[in-house]
This record gives sequence, C-alpha cells and structure tokens, in this order.
Amino acid sequence: MRQTIDQYVKSFSANENEATATVVFDPDFMGFQGHFPDNPILPGVCQISLVLAVADRLTQSRQSLCEIVNAKFLSVVQPNQPLTVECSLANHILRAKLLTKNNRVAEFKLRVKSGVDDG
Repeated sequence: MRQTIDQYVKSFSANENEATATVVFDPDFMGFQGHFPDNPILPGVCQISLVLAVADRLTQSRQSLCEIVNAKFLSVVQPNQPLTVECSLANHILRAKLLTKNNRVAEFKLRVKSGVDDG
C-alpha cells in the first residue's frame, strides 16, 4: 500500500531529519473503498502509511513500524482534500502531523526501524 500512497505525493522537501510533503487522494484511491459507502473517509491505517511513506523519502530507506506510541485523529480526511505532512525523525522516533489548510487532522509518534522490509 505504501507504494500506492507514495504516488499521491505532490511535493516533497527535506532537510537533515525533517520533511514536508503535500498529498491529495482522489476518490478512486483504494483506501476509500468501503470506508464508508456514500461518505468516504481516509482510514487511520492509510494516514499512518502516508507518514511512513514520507519518512521513507526522508531517509531514503524503508522505515518499518515497530510501535504506535501515540496517535491522535482530530478530523476526517475526504477525497480531494489537500494534506500537508510534516515529520521529523530522531532516535528511531518519527513524529508527524497531518494538516489541511493549517488545521491539524492527525498527530503521530511512531517508533520505527530503518532498512527492514515489512512486506
């Protein structure tokens, strides 16, 4: 799924251990299928996969999720809703925010491991 999500990244910038990306998922994105009929919203697992995809670009290596230390879902994400992902990685802790129009949608603190293919 992460490769599919990565295709929706519209812009990406990074410096040292921080990255910012913009993403827009169209209504045909597989994450919206069945979640929910007549009112599609982006599942939390897709939001976490998006953050990991941005971390992959930042580190130029695959990041494997070891633990969800903290996750806050503050607002729903619908098709065609522009998202900004801001993340930083230090000491195997990935901190990330998802924003839309400067309003927080979600926040994550994830423990990750670099260079491991988790399928």
